Amino acid sequence: MRMLSKVEKALIELVGEDFRQKSYLIAVSGGADSMALVHLFQSLSLQIHIAHVNYQLRGKDSDLDEGLVKSYCTENAIEYSVQSPKTPLNQSKSIQDEARAFRYQFFEELSNQFKLDFIVTAHHLNDDIETSLINFARGSGLKGLKGIPARRGNIIRPLLQVSKNEILDYVSKNEIPYRDDKSNFSDHYQRNFIRLNVLDPWLKKDDRAIQGMQLSLEHLKNYHRMMRRLVSQLEDKEQNCGKWKELKLDDLLQEDVEIQREYLRSKGLSASQTDDLLASIDKQSVGASFETPTGELVLNRNEIQFGSLSESVQFYIEKEDQSKHGLHFERVLKDQVNFEPGVLYLDYEKLVFPLEVRSWKEGDKFQPLGMKGKQLISDFMINQKLSLMEKKRVQVILSKGLIVGVVGHRISELFKIGETTEKVYIVRGN
Repeated sequence: MRMLSKVEKALIELVGEDFRQKSYLIAVSGGADSMALVHLFQSLSLQIHIAHVNYQLRGKDSDLDEGLVKSYCTENAIEYSVQSPKTPLNQSKSIQDEARAFRYQFFEELSNQFKLDFIVTAHHLNDDIETSLINFARGSGLKGLKGIPARRGNIIRPLLQVSKNEILDYVSKNEIPYRDDKSNFSDHYQRNFIRLNVLDPWLKKDDRAIQGMQLSLEHLKNYHRMMRRLVSQLEDKEQNCGKWKELKLDDLLQEDVEIQREYLRSKGLSASQTDDLLASIDKQSVGASFETPTGELVLNRNEIQFGSLSESVQFYIEKEDQSKHGLHFERVLKDQVNFEPGVLYLDYEKLVFPLEVRSWKEGDKFQPLGMKGKQLISDFMINQKLSLMEKKRVQVILSKGLIVGVVGHRISELFKIGETTEKVYIVRGN
């Protein structure tokens, strides 16, 4: 009953008081942890669907794991789904990383297919401690040291307050069938090495150590929550600049360095990238740019900017097009024009369709409106005082290879409206 009450308490914290009205996809390998989790959810009379992945990496043992899960579900009238990779996992990559990506994609697909509220995994207290130790060796900050998150989106882990020994006692007392994965007894993988050579011997020597580790993890999780509140206050000072955001350097630098680090890591920078960026700020290395999993972060003179990665753009505009890729086109008579800043107004008769729109590139030149000679696009952007992030997103429009304008900024002198102009071609950005 102690295990059951722990899980019930965890579900209230993770899901809410109405957790019994929700539906759950449980990831089940066939091992003691996940089989105990299924039994606990059955005891709480929750709506569940079982998901099992057979990676086909351990021959007959993999098939026996699948057989155990199927037979248990059949005997207990539980709906289940089983999946195997259509092609073998790539041995040249990290098998564990590839397997993890495969199973979580499978879980999300099932969750959507059967309209299930939550995905549940059987990570427990020992897993949490192992993760913290591994991240400690990697030089992680609070986010890594606090271990495994109990909830991330629709993924919940209600056994994080339950030790491995408690799970083994539970499956024994309730005669729950399970299978041991023999690969867990090899210290080839880092996590197994930590468990077999560090954590397990330690806990055998001092059976009270796990309570101390659990308490330390709880402190770290609380400190991380406190840090997130401080970072959130910094995020409130961010300014929206269209497709990206920016934060004034003065706002960042007035904070303690650990808050600076946590803020930058929250933008997707690795630990080494964070160190490099802070060093660039000290050296005033304007223009430093860093790619992240979700975009890029750029250091300017007075601020840092971040947003999605700028992609090379190239497409064509036909006469009949009214909009394409965020640009809007219109053809009007000259006396109907109402000039607005940031909009291009071109002499329609001078244009040869289709027009080409593409990202600017080094060496591009045009004759800006009002100038007698040509100018490099790169120099034009400097004169316009565009930030590095803005420069990355600049697009030009060409007619028969000639640049007729820089989208959102300036047209070419060669395509300006004149006394003989009858029709005007208008280009607007978002």
